[in-house]
Amino acid sequence: MLSQTNKTSQINKMYEKIMTPKLNKMVDTIDKIVIQNKNDTKTKEIKEVEACFTLLGHDMNSICNDNTHDGYRLKFYQCMDCSH
Repeated sequence: MLSQTNKTSQINKMYEKIMTPKLNKMVDTIDKIVIQNKNDTKTKEIKEVEACFTLLGHDMNSICNDNTHDGYRLKFYQCMDCSH
């Protein structure tokens, strides 16, 4: 029977082999989207947030149309209820 340490080590190795490359690809894609964003009025952090939403397939120009909370008529990523 494997010790807890060995099990944890095996899980970590599997994670590194399977998940780390996928996560690195996502980070690289986000970085590329940020570089393409030439809007000098936005901070790098704002560009990164927008890139995350873009990577997930959200239209950055879509508006929150839900009038049941305070986010009504904000861009969807500005509305905490809609962005969760």
